[in-house]
Amino acid sequence: MHHIKTMENQLDKALVGYSHLQARNAKERSEIDVMRKQMKKQIHVNNGYNKEIKVTVDNCKKVN
Repeated sequence: MHHIKTMENQLDKALVGYSHLQARNAKERSEIDVMRKQMKKQIHVNNGYNKEIKVTVDNCKKVN
C-alpha cells in the first residue's frame, strides 16, 4: 500500500511539472506569434524604404 501511495505522489508531481511546461509552451507560442506579426510588418516597412531609396538613387543618377 505504501508503494502505491509513493507512486501516486510521484505521478502527481510529474503531472504538475507537465502542466507547468504546457503553460510555459503556450505562453512562448503566443510570444512567437506576436514576433512573427511584428517581423512581417517590419519587412513591409523595409520594402517601402528600399523602394524610396531606389527612386532617390535613380533620381540622383538622372541629375548627374
